[in-house]
Amino acid sequence: MPEPRSQQSTVPDVRPQLARIRIGFLVRLEERCLDMDRLANAIDANGVQPHLIDALSEHVHKISGVAATLGFARLGALAAKTDGLMTELKLQKDWIAMRDLVEALLNEVETVLETQTPDGSSFEQTT
Repeated sequence: MPEPRSQQSTVPDVRPQLARIRIGFLVRLEERCLDMDRLANAIDANGVQPHLIDALSEHVHKISGVAATLGFARLGALAAKTDGLMTELKLQKDWIAMRDLVEALLNEVETVLETQTPDGSSFEQTT
């Protein structure tokens, strides 16, 4: 016998939509990781140039804004820290101090990507 209308949940199940958003984020994250690595290597080779820093900063900012919301707390926190320091890098042009943080962020991105199943959930959640 079905529940009376007043007792049925009126809150839609958003998990399928969130799973799709999470998968899309992971796909873009892989692309961002490759581009961020390329940008970091270009800065290593050519020095701090505004267009390189701006491009790197854009990737970091986007990861910072979304990662924690989708369940990647550590990645989100590291991206937020990196994002906050990107402004200082633009002003002081101290790439050496920033490079280690960018590398740590790239390593965390790779860890996140390596621990995901095809449906966007983490191996930890499925085992």
